[in-house]
Amino acid sequence: MLRRFLPLFFLSLSQILIAQEVESPLPYSSLSIQRAEAVRAYGTDLNKSSTSLELPFIDDFSQDHFPGNAAGNVIFWTGNSAKRSLGFGLEPPSVGVAVFDGLDKTGYPYDFSFSTSYGPADTLESLDIDLQDRQEVILSFFYQAEGLGELPDPADSLVLDFFRPTDSVWVKQWFMNGTVVSPFQQVQLPVNSADYLMDGFKFRFRNYATLSGSLDHWMVDWIYLGENRSLEDDVIIDVGFQAPVKTVLNNGYTSVPWKVYQQNAGVLTLPAINTVIRNLNTLGAFVDQVSYEVSYDAASLGLFPDPAEPSISASSDLILTHELNSAPNSYTFPVNVNDTCADFGVEFNFNTSPDLFEENNHFTLTQRFRDYYAYDDGEPERGYGVVNSPGADVAYRIDLLSADSIIAVDFFFLPVSINVDNELFYLTIWDEFSDSPSEIVYQDLVPRNPEYAPGDGWVRYMLQDTILALDAGSYFFGWTQVGTERLNVGNDKNVENNTNRLFYDTGAGWIQSTITGSLLIRPVVTSLKDPLLTGVPDLDRPPLKLWPNPTSDELYLSMDHQDPIQVIIVDVSGRVVHEGLLDRHRRIDTHHLAEGLYQLILITEGSLLNQHAFVIQR
Repeated sequence: MLRRFLPLFFLSLSQILIAQEVESPLPYSSLSIQRAEAVRAYGTDLNKSSTSLELPFIDDFSQDHFPGNAAGNVIFWTGNSAKRSLGFGLEPPSVGVAVFDGLDKTGYPYDFSFSTSYGPADTLESLDIDLQDRQEVILSFFYQAEGLGELPDPADSLVLDFFRPTDSVWVKQWFMNGTVVSPFQQVQLPVNSADYLMDGFKFRFRNYATLSGSLDHWMVDWIYLGENRSLEDDVIIDVGFQAPVKTVLNNGYTSVPWKVYQQNAGVLTLPAINTVIRNLNTLGAFVDQVSYEVSYDAASLGLFPDPAEPSISASSDLILTHELNSAPNSYTFPVNVNDTCADFGVEFNFNTSPDLFEENNHFTLTQRFRDYYAYDDGEPERGYGVVNSPGADVAYRIDLLSADSIIAVDFFFLPVSINVDNELFYLTIWDEFSDSPSEIVYQDLVPRNPEYAPGDGWVRYMLQDTILALDAGSYFFGWTQVGTERLNVGNDKNVENNTNRLFYDTGAGWIQSTITGSLLIRPVVTSLKDPLLTGVPDLDRPPLKLWPNPTSDELYLSMDHQDPIQVIIVDVSGRVVHEGLLDRHRRIDTHHLAEGLYQLILITEGSLLNQHAFVIQR
């Protein structure tokens, strides 16, 4: 057992503060109107077409039509400061929504200097659309405030503008101030002015929000710009997938290490998967050609049709059950496609008629197998933390399915209101006893800072100067915080795994959390098939000579070992600052490292070969 030490003044300070677990954001008022700072540099290929889009223009965000999308879909939008999400909407008309908040396109706040900074935030702007000679043109869409995010304040708003090609002016057409909007509401607007009925028309949604993070959420869905429409007819003749599939794995896992799946494919694969389709029409419909297809590296591994042809009632949902690891399919992913990781596509399909929009008759889940355990979908709608309690512990239970070696823990820190990258925490791992955290089996020697990562948001924290061998079983992964601020670890609100997994301790013992969701914490294991990377006893390690030490720009090593060697350099906070293969000259370039103490870790064939501390000094 490792013992922690925190200064005694924490005890006296905690007596005058009210400690509690919280789900960010906390309530606050917008105090000032400020213009948003320029979005942080983040390159984007717009892939903009030189020709205008034609009617009908439909995007329900079930597929990605944003610039640079991986699927190569046609681009509908000129930018992506608003983001496409599969999780933020609460009971959306179809799977996928566009989300507007106070984060820029990199996932970082527009203005993190003040928690109350306020102003224009996200924009979703269409490409040029040709409306020349079009008749009875209507733009309709659905919108929702809050969803699974945070309720916009009364001063916040969602705005829709039309672009007038005659003088290149944006004209406001509709807006809504912050209020509870649930379920989704439909809006219909005529586009009947001669100033708009020409080539080069476009429209945009934008929001005014608090600019200090993931706050003041609006959702937009099922945008439909078409001709020969009537304001009296608001029916959408469409049946589509309504909710995403999160995983095909048992026991709440959204991912497990690939080597673990290889050893337990039959046990880990769900017998069947349910998908939900929604009929927006006021008439019923028949559904056929229900199937799913599995692929790896863009190559099909099998198509599995379902002969059932159910009917779906008007304005209702229908659950489709797809047999997976049960008769007649009894399917598991092939385990011989890769040694270290694998991503499989599982595309669900159906057909129906009449159907205005066929894109949402398809939905693809990417089932990832890497080097971590996960219970989340990777997208946090809220942040979680404990306030007013220095020394508080937060522990999230994760079940290891086999004996393994923990080398790191991935965290997703969500930027909300207050920048906490100067706060400190100790990464901590507890044993489990009677479904609660028990003895500490690992805790940092040196505290770390929360980090915000542009892009996918994940930061990998390597264990400090150790690789932790653990037997199969339940363990709790989390942190001991130093200060009083909440750290806002991401909380995935549409996957429920916190129940019986999330605990916190503010000094009076462990308390089970009452906040729903799944924390974005993922323990990382060795990626290859070796069951344990326990480290090699000192006497069995090949002798290692490291020079010069201290060094400035380069480091050399001498060791009697011929196989390829993976090099990992970790700083004193446990952050990986260098990773790669050792070259044939056994030289490591260190010119990019700041002065300080580092740990060199050498790994070969998934096993720890040796490790050694060194110093950068200039």
